[in-house]
Amino acid sequence: MKFKKNMLIRFIYIAILSSTIFSQSYFNRILGENVQFGDARSMSLANTYVSTGSSSSITAVNPARLSYLLGGKKGMSFDFHIMSRILFERRSVDVFDNFGEFLSKTDYVSNQNLDFYTSLGFIMSSNKIKKSNFAIGFSFMPLASFNYVYQEEVRGEDSFDDGELIGIKDPLIGFHRYENKGEINLFSLGFGYSHAIAFNDGLVSLGCSINRVLKSKIEDIITIDEFPNSLYFTNYTNLSNVQEIQNKTSAPYDTYETFSVEIPFPYSKKSSLIFSIETAAIIKSDNYSGYSYSEISGLPYFLEYNSESPALIPEYIFILKGVEFYKPKKMTFGLRLDKYETLFVFEINREFYNKIDENNYDNLLNDISQYKFGFEHRFKFGSSIRMGLLYKEKIMNNLNPVTQFTLGSNKAFNKSLNLDFALSYYITNYNYGDIFPVSSPYNSSLDCSIECEMITDSNLSISATLKWKF
Repeated sequence: MKFKKNMLIRFIYIAILSSTIFSQSYFNRILGENVQFGDARSMSLANTYVSTGSSSSITAVNPARLSYLLGGKKGMSFDFHIMSRILFERRSVDVFDNFGEFLSKTDYVSNQNLDFYTSLGFIMSSNKIKKSNFAIGFSFMPLASFNYVYQEEVRGEDSFDDGELIGIKDPLIGFHRYENKGEINLFSLGFGYSHAIAFNDGLVSLGCSINRVLKSKIEDIITIDEFPNSLYFTNYTNLSNVQEIQNKTSAPYDTYETFSVEIPFPYSKKSSLIFSIETAAIIKSDNYSGYSYSEISGLPYFLEYNSESPALIPEYIFILKGVEFYKPKKMTFGLRLDKYETLFVFEINREFYNKIDENNYDNLLNDISQYKFGFEHRFKFGSSIRMGLLYKEKIMNNLNPVTQFTLGSNKAFNKSLNLDFALSYYITNYNYGDIFPVSSPYNSSLDCSIECEMITDSNLSISATLKWKF
């Protein structure tokens, strides 16, 4: 037992140290990074929060489950959830190894960021009718994040023509910085009802909820920090001519509904088939001005070349104004097999992005499916071991699908107080153009294999949920 405990501690330690190869997404600004992971237990089971959520966060995705989370007894429960996301991004360019005479890649940008998200809520349960149970759930949680920070050093060149023997060939002449701030929060109110049936002593559960996407504020910042002594360097053109901005936008609100049902599955009393459907929601500010698409990478591009700039040096303008966020329609099918202190859960989630606006949308985004598998074993001394695997299809044709690994456990202090914790990790990469270009686009070959950089995105999430029943 001591060996297994040491191995678990070692795994967590390695995972945390491995955050030096994790990253963030440049496209958070238009897609919104999904930070709706429910509680730590469902996160550790491959984010199967529709099928395995055990806190008030289930209100937004499967309100039918509210009716029996307190064991069919009258009472209340309160939960608090905190999640930290360690985000990291590496950008690489091709280089030629003169010694080995082969092409390789080298990193020229490495950024790391840390964000915290919290959620809370409570459930009230009653069982006044025989073999039936009612429950109401309230939850407040983050839905999507626009947070992204990109910073790169800008180097110049010096020939040392003054005869100096000691110097810096590539002195630092400034910084390029691009940053987005903001997140969208969600308030949910739901109702669940369950009734015991003779078949396998299982429960038939029904539920519905109304979910309010709250107002939020989004900020875009672009700065070009030029050092005063940069004019002394021979090569001064490495600084980009992108327009500096600091835009703030208020995002409106919208509302969507969730409906769910669970029916017994002939494997055990606790086994169920789950079906949940969420309607779509969209928030769009009045001053919204969309993005274009890069001719090189085929991915969203936020800059526009201004050939009529009054200066001799061309200027790139940040064209994205306002905010638009689309919460797609979702359908989820789940199967929960629970017997002999062991749980297997399978879940398929379908998200419909393809037709956000039939009048003004070119179907760049794909409808995507997520396939999830989770495993949990509950030990007699109260704790559990959990793990999961998730596969998510690519939302854009020029991006890659994502495979995500999860791990977690819990600590039960008594029958009323429980702490769950989880780890989640994924890594992906894609090809994209320079965020801060220094030349006109007409010099481009339009060949992404030549012009594009390799971006490595990865993510480590650490989550904990405290639940108190009374």
